Order: sequence, then structure tokens, then C-alpha cells
Amino acid sequence: MKIVMTKEDLMNLYSSSLSCSKLHGVHFSCGIVLAQGEMESGNKIKAIEKSIEMSEEYQLYHNKKIEYHNSFLHKDDKGNPITGSYIENINLVRDKIIKFDKDYSNEISLRKLQREEYKSLLKESVEIGIELIDISVVPKNITVGQLFGIYKLIDNPVTNLEKVIVSNKSIINFALQLKLLFDLTGKDILPSIVYNLSVIQSELDIIVATDLYKSYALYEKDRIELCKLHSLKDAYNKPIMIKDNSQYMIDNQFAFDTALLNLIKKYKAVITDYEEIVNKDTELSLVFIKREDIVKSFPDITPEQYKSISFFVR
Repeated sequence: MKIVMTKEDLMNLYSSSLSCSKLHGVHFSCGIVLAQGEMESGNKIKAIEKSIEMSEEYQLYHNKKIEYHNSFLHKDDKGNPITGSYIENINLVRDKIIKFDKDYSNEISLRKLQREEYKSLLKESVEIGIELIDISVVPKNITVGQLFGIYKLIDNPVTNLEKVIVSNKSIINFALQLKLLFDLTGKDILPSIVYNLSVIQSELDIIVATDLYKSYALYEKDRIELCKLHSLKDAYNKPIMIKDNSQYMIDNQFAFDTALLNLIKKYKAVITDYEEIVNKDTELSLVFIKREDIVKSFPDITPEQYKSISFFVR
């Protein structure tokens, strides 16, 4: 079977197939090895990997920068730098790093150009010939994450699809929780769950590819940096977080609120358009799963995991 995909998808699929190397089963193993051979043929994988390798000049700069950056960090008992634990104000450190980078402006510019060309390369299409692996030979101990990663290699006829209306916001929130499910095993209903995940991921890819989403992501990045800047710091000058590391403990709430208001004003049009898009509904065709089958297959499922798949559970 001929499959056309982007080179980025090819790299992800190849990496996912390697994660299945310790799973047992003659037919499954044979299918995985044959697929890997096809993906490796013509130096497809090596050529992509080679294209993003650092030049010797940039590697030298990169190593020196790490050493220089680490000189501003507190060290643990073994002398290893503690990430985020700056000896002095982080803004002063950033100024010094910027001055350091100026001496390597040419190396940085060439690396930036290389990355842009690499991004374009990953969007190019590639065709591979794959003999799909029948779902019946997939090992029972395969996890959701492993099956999700190699799903393009699996022949999994799906029946009894039902249409469901969900908001784009729900799709985004669900996709953010995908990894919560990756450790689950339970072959009987695993294919149905992974099919649903693949449908949702496809819809998310469409949303993420838009310029509006990318602009909103910049706003979120700036907002988080603002939280870090106005947060209380620990003994190592590292931002203090609360509520299971999901929120920053703000030092001066008034100063933070003022800065945040200015940031929102800057991105007002982006935020308004984004909220309009995410509140729109999308129709999906999914496989609904019985609750008793969830209980039987995943007796140790956590409330958080169950909640993330609840909208396709009967």
C-alpha cells in the first residue's frame, strides 16, 4: 500500500516504530521491521537527519554558550547546575547572554536560516510503500501511546461510527491531555480509543496550522513570561509555583495585573478572533465505547484519564 505523508510525519512514524522494538509477536515484529526498512530506504531518514545537524562553528558556539549560561546558575551538591536557579536577577543574565551572542552573530544567522529551510523540508511530501499490519496481530501489552504513534501502519477496519458535535476548544483541551492516556494498555478496546485519538489529532492539526493559532501561541508565550517575571522567587531565584505547578505565585498582584492588561490590549484582536474560532463546533465521527468495557480493560484508570475520554464513553 502506498502512503503519502509529510517528511515530518515520516520522522515521527519512524521514531514511534522504534519505540515498539521490545514488543513480542512474529507477525507484528516482521511488519514493523519491513516498515522501518521502507522508511530507511533511499536514505530518506538519514538525509532528513543530516540536514539539521549543527555546523562545527555553531557547535563550538553552542557549547560555549551552555558553559557561560551555567556560570550564572546555582550548583547542587555534585556541582551540577540547577535549571532556572539564577544567582542574580534573570533580566541581568539575559542582557549578558545577548552581549555574548553578538560575538557569534554570523553562526547564529546561518543556524537560523538552516532551521527555516529544515521546517520547509519537513512540509514536503514523501511516498512510501507499506504492507499494513493487521490489528489482530498487535501485541496485547502495547500501550495507547505506542499504537497511536504507529497507527498509520495498522490495518484497523472501523465500524459503528457515530457523529458527535464538539467545540474546537474541547478538541484543543483534549489534545493537550493525550499523554495522560499513553501508558494505558488493554487490547480489546485500545484500537477504538486510538482511532478516536487519531481523528481528534487530525482536527487539531488543522487548527494548529492556522496563522491565528500561531499568533495566539505568541500571546500565551508572552503571558507566561510575564507570570515568571512577576512571580515570587525561591532561594535560587527560581519562580515559585502553586496548585500542582500549574500557576505562578505572583509577588505584586497590582503590578502584574497592570502589565497583563497592557499585554491583552496588545493582542486584543488576536484574542477576540481566537475565542470566536475555538467556540465554534465541529462534527466528528467516533467509535463510542461502553463504560463497562472501560472498567474491564482499564481497572486502574485514574479519574483524570477517564475524564479525558468521557465524551466518547457510553
